[in-house]
Amino acid sequence: MYAGAALENSWSLADVGISFCSTLKCFVKEEDKPTLYVFNAVTQEKMLIMESISLLGKKVSELRTLLSLRCGFPVSVFCLRTPRGLEMFDCNTLKDYQTDIGTVLYA
Repeated sequence: MYAGAALENSWSLADVGISFCSTLKCFVKEEDKPTLYVFNAVTQEKMLIMESISLLGKKVSELRTLLSLRCGFPVSVFCLRTPRGLEMFDCNTLKDYQTDIGTVLYA
């Protein structure tokens, strides 16, 4: 922070007007960001998946079960697709599809 304002990561200190020998207040800002997003084609809503990062190492079938419990659709009536449209198979892990934090999957 400088002069009571939060500084953004992309800003240059000189551009903001911070001069030599100025005092900056540093702090850790924690944000809860979803591990994954899943766009539901039926409801046209993006569901936030706030599970731990370990979810990315689990099988696709486990994520589909979690989604089934959340949206109420049976697991047998939907499949998951990658951002490129590739169908995700239950026996593979999410990492097999290069799924990373913040990825949007499609159901």
